[in-house]
Amino acid sequence: MLSAVTDYLRYGAGCLLGVVFAVAAVSKLRSRRAFTEFVASLRPMGLAPAARLPLVAGAVAVAEVAVTVLLAVSLGGPLPENPASTVAALGFAGAVALLAVLTGGVAVALRRGVSAPCRCFGVSAAPLGPIHLARNGILLVVAAVGLISVLASPLGSGEAAGLAIAVPAGLVLGALIVAFDDLWFLLAPPARRQ
Repeated sequence: MLSAVTDYLRYGAGCLLGVVFAVAAVSKLRSRRAFTEFVASLRPMGLAPAARLPLVAGAVAVAEVAVTVLLAVSLGGPLPENPASTVAALGFAGAVALLAVLTGGVAVALRRGVSAPCRCFGVSAAPLGPIHLARNGILLVVAAVGLISVLASPLGSGEAAGLAIAVPAGLVLGALIVAFDDLWFLLAPPARRQ
């Protein structure tokens, strides 16, 4: 039973994070202009010298791609001698590390009073705010739960019915996280949109 539950957590968390990091990476790497805009959005945050911002932005995008690939491979079919556990652990550990860095960057920017637009998923007019810190914190918890689920139990197969719920739930929640800024703008009272 524990093995099935950890499988459902792993699949749900992996799908959620896979969607989030895939969209984030594509939004930054889809064109030279998109990447340049992402680099420009980092400038007001003062997290690195201006000359190093393209390198920082590139490292973020490459890390997002790497996490996406590791999670996608680990969620695929059975692999010889079940290295999917190792791949999944690497994917979730990478997600934890990347989210810790990104959350720290948002926290530093907020402490400095920076109100630059959040370019996590492409073009957005929403300035960084405490809600972005909360979103990243939630994603960090999801990544940690995914990592713990992989470490707690070797990968099993899980029951089809459970996986039929965990996978779509992860995909839908990932899409909601990607649309977070737009949803927050539509649903939050005007005074709380920061």
